[in-house]
Amino acid sequence: MTHERLRVLVVADSYPPDNSGGAARVTQQVVDGLRGSGCDVLVITHGRQSGCPWIHRIASGAVGFMNAIIHRGWPLASTFGPDVIEFSGPVGVLMLARPKLLGCRVPPTVGVVHGLVHQERLAVRRQPVDRDLSFGPDLQQHLFRFVRAPTMMALERLRARWCDHIAFVSAAAQAGWQRRYGRVARSCVLYNPVDTDFWRPDSQAGARLRRRLGLEAAGIVLYAGVFRAVKGLDVLLRAMPQVVRHRPEAVLVVAGGRPDQQDQFRRLADRLGLDTHVRFLGWLDSAALRECFQAADVVALPSRYDAFPLTVLEAMSCGRCVVASDVGGVSEAICRPDLGCTVPPERADLLAGSLIRILGDVAGRQAMGEAARRHVVERHSLARVVDARLSLYRSQLQAGQLAQRHRSRSSSATTQR
Repeated sequence: MTHERLRVLVVADSYPPDNSGGAARVTQQVVDGLRGSGCDVLVITHGRQSGCPWIHRIASGAVGFMNAIIHRGWPLASTFGPDVIEFSGPVGVLMLARPKLLGCRVPPTVGVVHGLVHQERLAVRRQPVDRDLSFGPDLQQHLFRFVRAPTMMALERLRARWCDHIAFVSAAAQAGWQRRYGRVARSCVLYNPVDTDFWRPDSQAGARLRRRLGLEAAGIVLYAGVFRAVKGLDVLLRAMPQVVRHRPEAVLVVAGGRPDQQDQFRRLADRLGLDTHVRFLGWLDSAALRECFQAADVVALPSRYDAFPLTVLEAMSCGRCVVASDVGGVSEAICRPDLGCTVPPERADLLAGSLIRILGDVAGRQAMGEAARRHVVERHSLARVVDARLSLYRSQLQAGQLAQRHRSRSSSATTQR
């Protein structure tokens, strides 16, 4: 097995700073880890040019990326000459259309599945419409359900056929994907990493943020994430009136979402009587988000579906107690009762009960946060995950070399006959 310096091409459907979602941030962390381990890495993605020589943005947006990856992707890959290609998301696999058609040799390919599109589509379909509170799926969610999701699902089927190996971010994602698209011959689970040096406990930083927000005495419940139906922020808002009745000092701090996305949730909070118990901070960079984790008493993730949420790992790494819906791969992150709490999805009453209990148990939540931090350092550190990825790359390289030798011998035998 070769241990030479690897050249890795990462084709990413999303990448910071244009996208700050979990999959984009995971890809960025992995790329940074690979470069730190000595690999030559080129990232092909879309968005605004950043001037970074190893990030090649071939389109300004997601729609243009699909066309650009078909026509320009393979020439760029051929120029770079990768040992391994990783497809972080389903769109990038369209790069292989040209070499497949022309019969070109393709280096080993690894498709990374960050989530299940069909599960997210189902979450949008199941999101309740509350006419009394003027709340329900918006236009973007309908477009996702009827346009984007079917396209992504078709590309997932293509990725299943064209990639040599499929890596899933959780065992739950692996099982769900294979139930939908069929079993693949070669697959594995590569859990998401978290930079435990960056995402760390810091009570002083947390206290400073509390003072800036005027929440020194508050029991802070933190939600950090996008404002999509699948993340269930509306479930958390519906749980908060019960929490506030039992813990009047409770305040929900919401980090994430664009200003135009906040209006619907602000209206829902006002109609639920939570105007003084909810703070919307908007989109935050990583340093500001880390301060929010450090200031929080408990982090809530009420998802309707999540393959393996990065937010949970970041909160645990900061020594925070987490309450999350027991969906997807969440139970693989919060795999013991001393690491956090899980509740059934859509159950605002049970979510509220867990939050009330944790807010009233200072010693218990501190012990849970400390255990969570130790677990993440042991199991999900960036160095550990990068080592596992390099092992996968090298195994795929070895398998590709063996297959190439086998094809050469078969060709020679045919010629001799």
